[in-house]
Amino acid sequence: MTKFLEYITEYQEREKYEGSRVKEITPKAALHIIKTRASKALAEYKKGKHISRYTITARDIFFGFLDASKLPSRMSRNTLNYYTHIINDDSDWAKFPRRQVIATYKDKRPFHDSGEFTIFPFDNTNIGVAEQDDLWNSFPVLRKHRHAGAQDFNQFIEKLLQKNGVAEGADDSLASFKKATKKFDEWYKKKKIALESDGEDIGEYMELISYNMGRVGTQEWFFTEDYYTGNLYEDIKKVFSTKNFKTMKPGQYSKAKQDNEVWFEGPAVYVNSNFVVSLLEGA
Repeated sequence: MTKFLEYITEYQEREKYEGSRVKEITPKAALHIIKTRASKALAEYKKGKHISRYTITARDIFFGFLDASKLPSRMSRNTLNYYTHIINDDSDWAKFPRRQVIATYKDKRPFHDSGEFTIFPFDNTNIGVAEQDDLWNSFPVLRKHRHAGAQDFNQFIEKLLQKNGVAEGADDSLASFKKATKKFDEWYKKKKIALESDGEDIGEYMELISYNMGRVGTQEWFFTEDYYTGNLYEDIKKVFSTKNFKTMKPGQYSKAKQDNEVWFEGPAVYVNSNFVVSLLEGA
């Protein structure tokens, strides 16, 4: 086994037990891996195109390696994970990678910033590309409704499920999410029958409760514009559609535009952008 493969094997075994992300490596190892395994990303960098990520980790690790495909799915720290489960595990998104590493595409040289990694994914890495600088701004249905960001829509889903007593654990996995939405559908059918027997309209009822859901009350369009058809999961999937997204590989960076959000899960070398020029000098 080559030294490189020995290193990768050792790293992956260690990763299973430590559970952390970017691992520090030497400049020599970083350069060797880039030249032998990430040559297409290197060629793009020489043309001024690259992927970068701002993170406090870059201030502590100047040269690092991460294969996030070996890690459990990364969950968001800032919002609920309904859309993440759909992107990671639903068949509609099968051609896209899991959202393990979130980064930004740049078509100019990186700034010298101690908090920025310039990332060199391996040559065959599958990379998801959002239409906008943020994934949340790239869903056309949410963009159409000006106050319907993905974070608020996630919370709206949660509140719908909470109101009907099925939210607990719904954010744990795609399977638990689907199970909760089926229970909501059952509740909705029963509520509709009960209201109609009293001469009331289910549409007006859902509009009212949606409007009264605090800061996520701007989501009543989900019912007033008939996005809900009786199958909550499939209707949510239509909101979180693949329409404005594509994939690329290193060597295909022309498929992205300046500041597009990108994501991937495969192996990559991470170089603090203060050191990337000197590392690659003559490469």
